Amino acid sequence: MIKEEKLEEILKEDLAPAKIEEAKGLNRKVFIIGIPAFIVQLIVVYFIMGYMITSKIQGHTVTNDSTKTKPVTVKKVEEKPDEAQNANFIYSIEDIVVNPAETDGKRLLLLSLGISVRSEEDKTEMKTKEILVKDAIISTISSKNLFQLNSAGYKDTLKIELTQRIKQIFPKVHLHQVYFSKFILQ
Repeated sequence: MIKEEKLEEILKEDLAPAKIEEAKGLNRKVFIIGIPAFIVQLIVVYFIMGYMITSKIQGHTVTNDSTKTKPVTVKKVEEKPDEAQNANFIYSIEDIVVNPAETDGKRLLLLSLGISVRSEEDKTEMKTKEILVKDAIISTISSKNLFQLNSAGYKDTLKIELTQRIKQIFPKVHLHQVYFSKFILQ
């Protein structure tokens, strides 16, 4: 009996209100410190991932194979205000169909665009060598994957890249900018 009484005393001491309060205090600490710390961690991870994704989009990577990527340097095209006002002629190319990279021909991009040039002579020269312009457009856009082509922010980068590519083909033409009039990804 003495052992049973001692056992009951020990159990009562373990379940004493003070010990129960200490156990509740631990839970309060979890709620007071743990949950806000967890929320702060979630916010930090959210912004870090957002930064990584946007820097990846703005990093201008071109995917040629599914395993290789190479950076493309894109120079900002700066125009003088007088030149931009002199770009009165638009050479347009209608309905180019392109297979984006990494789609195995299962997805298509229907594209129409206009190229702003300074003079009628520039427009005529581009028209006489239209096949070169179309080839530059198709090869540039077909190297882009769906993620890049679906990104609204990447379309401006694509316009700059197309402008630079066409300027390489026609160094004497005063090309100002490329405009998309149709951009349908199917």
